[in-house]
Amino acid sequence: MSRQKRQAADRTSLICLCPSCRDDFGSAGNYRLRRVNYQQKIKDNCTYCQKRMGYDYYVIPVRKQR
Repeated sequence: MSRQKRQAADRTSLICLCPSCRDDFGSAGNYRLRRVNYQQKIKDNCTYCQKRMGYDYYVIPVRKQR
């Protein structure tokens, strides 16, 4: 594995997000969201708010363009 790929993997977080928190992360513009498994049927508690149910997402920080 190259150094750049290893660093990119270190910055990626796997968290469970409900639709409301997913929209908050997406609209902030600082993160790119990618769903882990589109065939996931069972929802889990949201890691962020811990109130609603959601799916697993990779949360990837976005580099700001100068």
